[in-house]
Amino acid sequence: MDFKAICAMLLTITTLPTCISYDEYADYSANYYDDADYNGAWYEEDCTIDGEGHSTLNGTACDLVVSGDDRAIRLQAGLTGTFKYAGCQNGRPMYARVKQENVPDLFIIYSSYWGDWDFCNTTELIDANVVGYGGEGSGESRPELVMAKDWYALKDLTLDAGDAEDSAWVSAPALVVRCEDASQADPSGCSDGVMNNLETGVDCGGPVCLACVSQEQQEADYKALKEKLQNEEKERQNDQEMSIIGIIGIFFICLIGIAIVCGGPFIYVLKMVKSGNQPKYSAVEMLSNPRKGAHKV
Repeated sequence: MDFKAICAMLLTITTLPTCISYDEYADYSANYYDDADYNGAWYEEDCTIDGEGHSTLNGTACDLVVSGDDRAIRLQAGLTGTFKYAGCQNGRPMYARVKQENVPDLFIIYSSYWGDWDFCNTTELIDANVVGYGGEGSGESRPELVMAKDWYALKDLTLDAGDAEDSAWVSAPALVVRCEDASQADPSGCSDGVMNNLETGVDCGGPVCLACVSQEQQEADYKALKEKLQNEEKERQNDQEMSIIGIIGIFFICLIGIAIVCGGPFIYVLKMVKSGNQPKYSAVEMLSNPRKGAHKV
């Protein structure tokens, strides 16, 4: 294989990188959370739907009372109300707010991707429909098990809507989700909104409940995750830039090689003409048949 063929092969198999699309970024983000064990594989589904659309609950799902919401004031009736079991989604019970006049529909649905419970204005769980959520990815099996002060409302629904802060969510510390029937409540007391049973904070710490996580720690974890994603994005951009530099280098090497291969015969012909001798072959003939180019320039 001659030099020109090698250059052609290199230029064929090497492509310039392009700007990453939204879908490619979404795949990247999903892969990141898969690597971080955010793929939901660690939780067991206890609510299933058969081929005919009938749901089966393996366990219990109490009727919920959501109260104390003081943030989502731009949403009619806010996030509060009585919610009843209404089927299954993502391997967990789905709850629907009891219908009232002039009160919009609202559902509580488990997100298997994030491992939290979402307030959603339709039964279709997509980001555009979520108006609040509870949990930090701990995968609580029921909404009433989410720790107090671990619920959030969409900032656009609150008085903080004009705030320039990066986050689209604000804490709703007064929001309480509990079983309507106290006998069905969590016996550990880790979701009753009260600091009791040797807890070191409200519904956290102590011998039974999850360890308390301060607001400062949550913000620090979020900042660390954001910085990690930004650093990975910078590394990806640097790799793209180095790839472009490498491609440009290969391109110029090929140009130089082609110039050497093609220039030799022409220089030979010019020297022969300048010396008054008639060259036996033309430069084109020598290029088309390398054996004819066996000469000294």
